[in-house]
Amino acid sequence: MTYEQIQPWLPWIRTICACCCCYYVIKDSRKHEVPYRNFWIIFSFVCFPLTGAYIYYKGYIKRKGQTSELTNRQLEMEMKQREMQTKLRLERNAWEEARKKERKLNSEAQAKLEKEIEAERKKRAAAHKKRMKELAEERELQQEAAAKALHLK
Repeated sequence: MTYEQIQPWLPWIRTICACCCCYYVIKDSRKHEVPYRNFWIIFSFVCFPLTGAYIYYKGYIKRKGQTSELTNRQLEMEMKQREMQTKLRLERNAWEEARKKERKLNSEAQAKLEKEIEAERKKRAAAHKKRMKELAEERELQQEAAAKALHLK
């Protein structure tokens, strides 16, 4: 095959190679969380032979141990979220303990109050009984007085 025969296919071959390299960079940069991800994706599509520079940069970052700002922010947010969950869990446990104590005190107070109410009811019942007895005696006295008054007439 001569160059003249291959020449019409060169733009298509270049586009296919660029797409393959770009796809590799997209998958790999997502997996390894490479900084400047968008730059490397565009760069690998525009100039696909330089995908080797991306591979070198990825290895350099891996050796250096540098993480992207996005990754740092995500880690920071996860740490804050864990701290918040721990704090909320501790608050919830403290609240439940306080609630249990309060319920215990309430049940004790309720029992004491019921005893006092029962004692007051007995006291009132005795007072009512005494008052009814006094009223019955008074009524008898009134009836005797009325009977005497009627006989005297």
